[in-house]
Amino acid sequence: MSSTLEGSELRRDRTDRRVPRTRTDSFPRSPVARWVLRFALSAPLVALALLLGLVPHAATSPNATLLSDVAEIDWTRGDAEWLALLYPKCRPSLRRATPSGASD
Repeated sequence: MSSTLEGSELRRDRTDRRVPRTRTDSFPRSPVARWVLRFALSAPLVALALLLGLVPHAATSPNATLLSDVAEIDWTRGDAEWLALLYPKCRPSLRRATPSGASD
């Protein structure tokens, strides 16, 4: 009987003693090389964060205005008017969205 494969092709390469790779192997195989790769990939993001920390920020921003508005709200009130103070644009947009809502 003849086979389609030559006998020499069926022999295993015994000079390479590593286990054959599978889909679940880590890349790279060496733990030290994995950590070097992690540090190399995170270095640009760390550098960007450090550079952005050195850049002066604007004194006024929409978030700063929102924080000052929220600080002025009286949280001990018993009514729901503080919701209108917290979300000022929700009430007019809800009125516009409903069929019976008044137009501004």
